[in-house]
Amino acid sequence: MKRHASCDGLTHPRGFVLVLTLAMILIAVMITARSANRSLTRTLQAIESETQLQSRWSKLSLQRSLLSRSTQVFEAVEAEERASSSRRIWHDGQIELSGTTYRLRLSDENAKVNLNTIRRTRPARDYQRFIAETVSVPRRPTMQEKTSLERGPEINDTIESWGLVFEDTSPAQLMDQTTSITCWGNGRLNLQRASDQSVHIMLEPIIGQSDVDAILRQRHEQTDRHGHSPQMPQPSLVPPVAAELVTQDSRCYSLWLISEESGDAELHVREVRDHGSVESSFRW
Repeated sequence: MKRHASCDGLTHPRGFVLVLTLAMILIAVMITARSANRSLTRTLQAIESETQLQSRWSKLSLQRSLLSRSTQVFEAVEAEERASSSRRIWHDGQIELSGTTYRLRLSDENAKVNLNTIRRTRPARDYQRFIAETVSVPRRPTMQEKTSLERGPEINDTIESWGLVFEDTSPAQLMDQTTSITCWGNGRLNLQRASDQSVHIMLEPIIGQSDVDAILRQRHEQTDRHGHSPQMPQPSLVPPVAAELVTQDSRCYSLWLISEESGDAELHVREVRDHGSVESSFRW
C-alpha cells in the first residue's frame, strides 16, 4: 500500500511564522500608537503651557505698567481734557496681546465712596440704606452686617473684598456695580476728582448741605477758570470735623482685566502707603 507524504510538517511552521509576524506587527503598531499619543499629549500640554505663560505674562505686564503709573495716566488724561468740567473716576480701554483681547478699566479708588468709612461714621441703618440705593444686584447678607445692625456704628470690622458685599455676581456686573463705591484704600475721598454726588454722600451728614455746597461751588469756579486744577478747595472751607474724610492725593488705584475670548477676569488693587505699596489680586 502506497503512503501519501504528509504536509503537516511543512504547513504548520509556515502558519506559525505568519501568526507570529502578525502579532509582532500588531505589538509594534500598538507601541507606536501609544508613543505617538504620548507625544501628541505632551505637545498639546506644551502648547497650552506656552499659551498660559503668554497670557500670564501679558496680564502681568499690563498690571505693572498701568498700576504703577496710574497717577500719571490720570493726570495726562485730565491735562488733555482741561477745558472739560467732567471728572473721570475711571478710564476704559481695550488692548490685544498675544492674540487675546483684553477689556481694561483703570479706576481711582480714592475718588469713590468708601464703604468702610460709611460704616465707621454712620449709623448701621444709614449704611444699609445707602447700599440698598447703590447696589442693584444680589447682595450677600453677611454676619458682619447682621452684627452691625445690632451693635451700631462703633463696629471695627472691615470689608476687605467684594465677596462680603455681593453674591453670585459676574466680573462684568461687579465692575459696573463698583463705579462709585469702593472698599479699598485709606477711606478718604479725593475732593478734586470725586463726583458731586460722592462729595455730598461723604460729607453732608457730617458738615451739612450748605458747607458741602460751598466746597463744590469753589471747586467748579476753579475748574471754570483753570480747567482741572491740581489744588483742592481752600482748607478753610473743609471743617476740621471732616478733614480726615478728604484728601487731595489719590493713593489707591484698581485695574480690571477681562479677556473678551475666554471671559477670564482679574482685579488688581494697588495702594501706596508710607512704608511702601500693597497689592491685592482677585481672579475669576
